[in-house]
Amino acid sequence: MFILLCTANFCRKGHNGVNLLFRIKQGGKWGFIDISGRVAIMPQYDYASIFSESLAGVIVGHKWGFVNNLGECVIEPQFDEVGDFSEGLADVKIGDKYGYIDQKGLIAIEPRFEAAHHFSQGLALVEVDDKYGYVNHAGVISIEPHFDDGSYFSEGLAVVSTGDLAGCIDFSGKFVISPRFWVIGSFSQGLACMIPYLGGKLGFIDKEGEIMINPKFDDAYSFSEGLAPVNIGGSLRKWWIEGGKWGYIDMTGHNVIEPRFDEAWPFSEGLALVKMGENYGYIDLTGNIAIDFIFAHPGDFQQGLAPITVGRDEVEGNLGYIDKTGKYVWQPTK
Repeated sequence: MFILLCTANFCRKGHNGVNLLFRIKQGGKWGFIDISGRVAIMPQYDYASIFSESLAGVIVGHKWGFVNNLGECVIEPQFDEVGDFSEGLADVKIGDKYGYIDQKGLIAIEPRFEAAHHFSQGLALVEVDDKYGYVNHAGVISIEPHFDDGSYFSEGLAVVSTGDLAGCIDFSGKFVISPRFWVIGSFSQGLACMIPYLGGKLGFIDKEGEIMINPKFDDAYSFSEGLAPVNIGGSLRKWWIEGGKWGYIDMTGHNVIEPRFDEAWPFSEGLALVKMGENYGYIDLTGNIAIDFIFAHPGDFQQGLAPITVGRDEVEGNLGYIDKTGKYVWQPTK
């Protein structure tokens, strides 16, 4: 429950280390371009993930392997599922269990978990007998699986839940913030958004669990580049917020960019994705429009480019990329 809202900094960035190649799709196959839009690895895979620590997962047939940025297959397709490399290891699924491989494709941690997630700050969240704990790089359980849910470590803390309440633990598994909140997001820039109780508003706490920004928002994402997107006037519909307007606050809770957007996402590389009406565009840190509202399904900027999807999603639709001027370096293709 605690990762329902206010967790933007976890998965939208997704890159570990330098990634100078970007996924494309052409003729139903996946390949990669460089930042200039030049094809670096010819489309030849049935699917491809992002590059992370110089390797990208690819599907050939029905199995996953990994290629390097030269397009060389360094880990033969043999896995049922894979995650991105993080801290030298990637989670993989073999049969019905999850484990970890190193960058040579060797089994580093035997597949014995019901679920496994990427490493962060030396530990990875794993599931054992329907409970969650943490494993280290050697495969040793560092924090026993006795939580009902968990998240990755960020800034020295991980959000975990026991029953219906969420708190934060340190690397020893000790609660630093007792489980007393309905929702807590991952820490970013020293703050985490939280909901104190079911049906309550969102605010932000520090690493001691002290409320730093009073709960008064209807939705929010984590801080990035000193600002956090917040929603005023929205209503909960099942698992998401509808309506209201989005703006941005600074780390003292003051409005910096007034709520006027229908959707808003965290800043990345000085630009933030926002929606007005039916389309998305990008604003700068002052709230000025940097790229006009002409896109239906864009993504965050990562290392100079942002993905643009035309159609249902990147798998079914066309995938392209724009630079920070809004110019296409790769026209959407499928």
